[in-house]
Amino acid sequence: MNHRFSRIGFFVFWLTMTVLMLGLVGLTFGKEKKETQKSEAGQTVEALQTTASAAPTDEDFRLVEENGYVTVVDHNGVVYEYTDISLNHLPAVLQEEIRQGKPMSSILEVYSFLENYSS
Repeated sequence: MNHRFSRIGFFVFWLTMTVLMLGLVGLTFGKEKKETQKSEAGQTVEALQTTASAAPTDEDFRLVEENGYVTVVDHNGVVYEYTDISLNHLPAVLQEEIRQGKPMSSILEVYSFLENYSS
């Protein structure tokens, strides 16, 4: 009977060690995967910051009216983007600002406006 318990004990020991080793391997590779994801996320943020810093700044964009719609122009007056935002659907104060050429301090501000007022 002792021989039987020693086999069961050995099996339980072997099973426990296998589970622990698999757990450690999983933690190790999981940690490496998280570090890789963090590194990739950092590179993405860095690329976005580089792109944003390369974009024109300080009122380099303006919202203007063109044929009853809002149009984005750069600091040279060249059309940056046409929109489908009708000036008539905007508040009166904002309509007047756009008719005057509403300055935008960054491309992020432009996209924020477009997201808020697009239909």
